[in-house]
Amino acid sequence: MAHKLEAYHFFLNYSFKKSSQVSNLYENEKFLLFICQMGSNLAYQNLKKLLSNRGPFELIINLGIAGAINESLKLHSICPLKSLIDASNILYNIDTPSGSFSCFTSEKKILTSVDAFALKDIDLVDMESYGLYQASREDNTPFYSYKIISDFPNKSTNETLIKNNFDTFSKLLFDYFKQQILPLF
Repeated sequence: MAHKLEAYHFFLNYSFKKSSQVSNLYENEKFLLFICQMGSNLAYQNLKKLLSNRGPFELIINLGIAGAINESLKLHSICPLKSLIDASNILYNIDTPSGSFSCFTSEKKILTSVDAFALKDIDLVDMESYGLYQASREDNTPFYSYKIISDFPNKSTNETLIKNNFDTFSKLLFDYFKQQILPLF
């Protein structure tokens, strides 16, 4: 997760303790929760540090928010990703169970309809997935990604509204994790 606010309900429901060794890492007896921070490059660098300090891991699961370019998608729905597109428009297939959505990872926020129009054949846009995938791939660690739709950048995007809905996003991501992801293991 990029933001601690996205993880709020995970903190409420699991007894995570802050790691004394790795910044932005929280752990309990079952899971590690890592706040990668916003931006593909920063997410990549931070996950590489974690992998070198605490790896190897069996699996990395990325949960977070994304804007929907595909207007047939519903606000607050959760989308398992099947492919990621980096800033060079290179497509990478990933093995998320039931993955059926594409996601472009941008280095900047997509806040205008002009920005969104350039991505019209892509389902979602986020700011971290590709960086996390790249670090996972370099470490030969399987990677899954699930995104909750926070807004529609091709319509009016209100950053304050997104920030005000982090509790909702966190609750929906937590419920999805518990009901849809955990049973896979």
